[in-house]
Amino acid sequence: MKTCMQCGKQFPSRIVVGGVGRNVGNRKYCLECSPWGSHNTRRIHENKPDRMVLPRVNICQICNREFVAEGKRVLCNSCGVTVKRMRNKVMAVAYLGGECKECGFKGNPSAFAFHHRDSDSKEFNLSCKFDRLSWKKLKEELDKCDLVCVRCHNEKHSRYSDLHLMSFVKGDDKYWERHPWFDSADGFSYLQE
Repeated sequence: MKTCMQCGKQFPSRIVVGGVGRNVGNRKYCLECSPWGSHNTRRIHENKPDRMVLPRVNICQICNREFVAEGKRVLCNSCGVTVKRMRNKVMAVAYLGGECKECGFKGNPSAFAFHHRDSDSKEFNLSCKFDRLSWKKLKEELDKCDLVCVRCHNEKHSRYSDLHLMSFVKGDDKYWERHPWFDSADGFSYLQE
């Protein structure tokens, strides 16, 4: 026999409900205090009507939206995730040296990307996981990367560096002559720098 935490009455650990035997050995409350099928998961014995605590509504310090606060939170969920993501990105940029490995750029952390040296060893895309994974797991993936600025990262992944492909793109010579990086020898010498 189990004892109800609300009223103190004893109740059996097995009962019949709707002609089916049910195990109620894990219940904390008798069927009078918490009827069958009510899906009562709160702690009735702790929430007496005279001590019932209403949820506290707070205002987010970043976006000024109202949200229901648990504990002493000052940020709504979406702003909290954004702050965590930004904090982890700043830590990741600092962990990899804080400057572009290709051109030496130092600046705003949002201007950096993480280039995997070997794409076969890549377990996940770092920028998508800054808010979901622990710092230890992020560091394991960061060790496989180089810190590069967004410009250098785009150049590494650009198909425009393929000179054979660009010879088909070139087309009209008058168009290319108007651009400051045009070189009359091949038209694309800026790509070979």
